[in-house]
Amino acid sequence: MKLLNKYTVSGLLTILLMTHCSKEEALPSLFPNAGSDQLELVNEGYQAQIATTELFEGQTGSWKVVRGVGGSLDSAASPSTIFRGEPGELYTLEWELREGSVYATDWVDIGFLPMKNEIYTILPDTISDSFTLHLEADSAKYGAIGTWHMIGEDSTGSFSDVNDPNAEFVGLPNHTYTIAYTHTYGSKEVSDEVTVTFDSLQADAGEDNLSIITKEAPYFFTLQANHQEGAAGMWRIIEGEGGNVITPELPNSLFTGNQNEEYHLEWSVSHGDYSDKDTVIIAFGGIHSSWTDARDNKTYKTIKIGNVEWMAENYDFDAYVGEAAWYYGQAAEAINETGHIVSSDEDRRKYGKLYSYNAAALSAPEGWRIPSYDEWWSLVERFNGQSYAGDALRKGGESGVDLELAGYFEMPEYRNSPEFGQLEQMGRYWVRLSDGATLDDEYPQAFQINDGPLVGIAIFIPYYALSVRYIRDIQR
Repeated sequence: MKLLNKYTVSGLLTILLMTHCSKEEALPSLFPNAGSDQLELVNEGYQAQIATTELFEGQTGSWKVVRGVGGSLDSAASPSTIFRGEPGELYTLEWELREGSVYATDWVDIGFLPMKNEIYTILPDTISDSFTLHLEADSAKYGAIGTWHMIGEDSTGSFSDVNDPNAEFVGLPNHTYTIAYTHTYGSKEVSDEVTVTFDSLQADAGEDNLSIITKEAPYFFTLQANHQEGAAGMWRIIEGEGGNVITPELPNSLFTGNQNEEYHLEWSVSHGDYSDKDTVIIAFGGIHSSWTDARDNKTYKTIKIGNVEWMAENYDFDAYVGEAAWYYGQAAEAINETGHIVSSDEDRRKYGKLYSYNAAALSAPEGWRIPSYDEWWSLVERFNGQSYAGDALRKGGESGVDLELAGYFEMPEYRNSPEFGQLEQMGRYWVRLSDGATLDDEYPQAFQINDGPLVGIAIFIPYYALSVRYIRDIQR
C-alpha cells in the first residue's frame, strides 16, 4: 500500500478559518487503503478481486487505472470490485477516497503472467513420406484464442481446424511453408512458428517379385507400394489375365492371380495438380520347376524366390571326383565319424556330392553361381530371420528350398586321416567369395543349418568339402 493524503483548500482564508475551528469542526482524517499488490496472476479472464475499507457516511471513493494497457473495472465507484486486465501487463490502480472537498489516494499494483505458446512439432529438413503435418502446440487458455495461419506469399496449404492446437496441415509437393500459431487476448498476441518443406510426389510400386510362393490356390500377395500421407493412390492392372486388386486405393492391398501368370501393375499417385506413377511385375510360381544340366542330363528341382531361382536339390555333377568332390563316406582311408556311406542311387540323389570350394566354383553350370553372403541372408530374412528360418529352409519346409543335412568332409590336405562327419546332423553350403577374390585373399564361408530353427554363416578353412546349391537370376 502506498499512502498519500492530499488536502485541497480554497485559498488562504479557508486555511485561516480552519485554524480556528472547534474540535467538532476539524477536517476529516482520510486513510485510503487500496489493498496488497497482486503479481504474477493467471486465471480465466485475467481478473483480480480488489477491495478497500468500507466507506463511512459522507465518504465517496473511485478506482482509476493509472498505468497499464487494456485494463477495466466492473464498478469504479465500489470499494470492492473486479479488475480485468491482459496477460503480460503490469497495472497500477489508484483508489481515491473523498469526503467533501478533501481527498486522499492509495495505489496497488496488479500484474498478470504473459501467455505461453510453443509449437512442439519436430520436423526434418524435408518431409518425404507425407504431405500432411500433424501439428502440436500449446492450447490457448484463460479466455485467449489460438489461431493457425501461414506466413508469406505461399497460401496453397490448408489447416484442418485453424483453432485446434493439434490441427493437421496439408501442403503441396516441392513447397516450403512457414506456419504460425498465435494466441490472442485483447491487445496481446504471442506467436511461435515453424518452417516445413515437402518433398516431391513419388510413386513407388515396390520390388518386382517373379515367384511368389503360395502352395495352393487361392494365389495371393500383399502389394507393397509407398504411401505419402495426404496423397491419393490407385492400382491398375496393365498386363496379365485373371488378376484382381482387392482394394485398388490401398498401397498394401491384397492381390490375387493365377499360377504361372505374369502381372504388370501400375501404382499411380496424385496430390493437387501433381501426379506420378510406377509399375511392378509379380508372378505366382509353382512350388518347384525343373532344370536339366546338359553336360550329364541330370535334372534338378528348382524354386523361384524373389528375383532368384534356387536349386532345390544338392548338386551332383561328376567332376573332380576323388580329388575335390566326394560322396559322403567314399574316400580312401577316410574315417566316417557319423552316418552311413552314401552309395545308393537314392542317397546320392538326395545328398549330392561334397565339393571343395574351388571345385564348386569351377563346376557351376553356365548362367548359375554360388550364392553370395547377401543372397543367402536375403533368403534367411524372407523366411522369418536367423532365429527361425531353419524350419522353412530345411527339407519339407515352406520355402521349397529343401536343404539337406549332408554333412562335411575334411580333406586329406588338412588331416592325415581325412574325416566325414555330421550326416543327417548338419548341412553346410558354400558361400561365394567377395567379387574378384580368391582363396589366397580370404577364407571361404559356409551357410549352416541343422535340425533346429537357427541358421548361420561361418568362416571355414579351404580344406573342407561341403554341399553346393547354385542360383541364377530368373529367366524371363
